[in-house]
Amino acid sequence: MSLVVSIDPIFWLLCAIGFVVLEAMTWNLVSIWFAVGSAAALLSCLLVQSFRVQAAVFIAVSALCLLAFKPLAKKLRKAPTATNGDRNLGREARC
Repeated sequence: MSLVVSIDPIFWLLCAIGFVVLEAMTWNLVSIWFAVGSAAALLSCLLVQSFRVQAAVFIAVSALCLLAFKPLAKKLRKAPTATNGDRNLGREARC
C-alpha cells in the first residue's frame, strides 16, 4: 500500500503565504484578494482532486473579492495631505 500525496495543497498553501507576504510589503490592497482565492482553492482540495476546478475556484473567489471590496477600500482611503512644497511644483527656481 503506497501513500500518494498530491502537490496541490502545498502549492495553494505556498501561494496563499506568498500573497500575504507580498501584501504585507505593499499595504496597498494589491494581492490580498489573491491570498483569499488561494485559501479557497486550498479548501477546495478537500472536496475535489482536479487542479482545473481548484484553479477555477481561485479565479472566481479572487475576482469576487476584488469586485466586492475594492470600492470599499477606495472609499476608506484618505486623501493626500497638501504640504508647503506643493506650492512650488511646476515653478522654476531662481538664485
